Amino acid sequence: MLQCPAGKLAMRVEKRTAKNGNTYLRYIFSKVKCRKCPLRESCRVGRGKSKERSYSITQASEKNLERLKFE
Repeated sequence: MLQCPAGKLAMRVEKRTAKNGNTYLRYIFSKVKCRKCPLRESCRVGRGKSKERSYSITQASEKNLERLKFE
């Protein structure tokens, strides 16, 4: 699980596959806990217009890892 800067753990994690073959993990945090958090403005979780408080970590596929090493 992923922990936010305030010490709260993500409620759930979703594993998805992108069109380019990469997989990514999307960690979803509680909106209620984030609303009351003193670090809300400086936190990277939930930036933008998203209703959910989430954070994604991309895991490059083998094909894309080779390309990244080459570049």
